[in-house]
Amino acid sequence: MMRQRIVGPAAVVLAIVLGGCRDDGEPDAATFVAQLAAACQTIVSDLPGVEEPTSYDGITRTADHASSVYRAGVHALGQLEAPSTHRADFNALQTTMRDRLGRFAQLTGAAAARETEIVDSQISGLAQLDAASAELAVALDAGACAFPPVFTDPPVIATEAPTTSQPG
Repeated sequence: MMRQRIVGPAAVVLAIVLGGCRDDGEPDAATFVAQLAAACQTIVSDLPGVEEPTSYDGITRTADHASSVYRAGVHALGQLEAPSTHRADFNALQTTMRDRLGRFAQLTGAAAARETEIVDSQISGLAQLDAASAELAVALDAGACAFPPVFTDPPVIATEAPTTSQPG
């Protein structure tokens, strides 16, 4: 698993080094889009499958794993240089990824504290970031950057039924 996390970003960096610039020093748009799509595909392939955690510990595990994937993704995208025609959308995509890291951290803290309302709020916020990345993926012509949801809905946390004694 660790090797997989290293190989993906390393492949993206290699593609960047081998990528081209136009004669005027401006990064080539087609090369940039191909590199961006490859980096995003690595992120998508490393994300956990969508699951419906039924415990706070499950939420924490899923959020921690997704956070490590996005952290590597932020680093990989930081190595890319966008042409001026793509720069604003690319910067916005990077911002949504950093925002996800913040949401995952808050989600992990809320799950540890068993604060259901905050957990639900953070998962709803992640859904908004999913929608934003989908729009940016279209604008950047890099469909792989329409990141799938890590959580589909706020989870229903299983609770233990209270024990009651029957009068005998």
